[in-house]
Amino acid sequence: MKFLYASRFDFLRTSRTIKATKMSTEDEERAVRMGKFERCPTHYGRRLHDGVHGVNVFTVPEMKGRRRLITEPHLNSVIRKEELPQLRSPGRLERRQGLRYAKYMLQIDFEAFYDAIPLPEETRDKFVFHTSPEYYLRLKTLPTGARWSVAVGQ
Repeated sequence: MKFLYASRFDFLRTSRTIKATKMSTEDEERAVRMGKFERCPTHYGRRLHDGVHGVNVFTVPEMKGRRRLITEPHLNSVIRKEELPQLRSPGRLERRQGLRYAKYMLQIDFEAFYDAIPLPEETRDKFVFHTSPEYYLRLKTLPTGARWSVAVGQ
């Protein structure tokens, strides 16, 4: 999938500044422990280097007191919709008719598939954010808010 390769994002221009995330320290530490984020090996200062892109990171409340992590890359704004892979999902009736002669059927819910798809090492600098001026992080897994994430997951 071309959206997992760093070369796909070469020569794209996004904002050179990174907004600090509003995540709590607890949410941040949990995400690092779960393998979603890692510390950047490079310190970027106030402006990002060419070839490095920012990501907005925040959480939204869910039921039962949990918080859902959202990672929305700045690259969303520079990738045209025409470049995104077309998705085709059969409708409910089509799925049922396709299974009408099946003896068995298994349905799987891939609720957290974004976390199961790792970003290659060379692609991680395309998704950088910070929680304080001296502490930069980058994504290790597929961004949940990227326009192309659903296509990569399928």
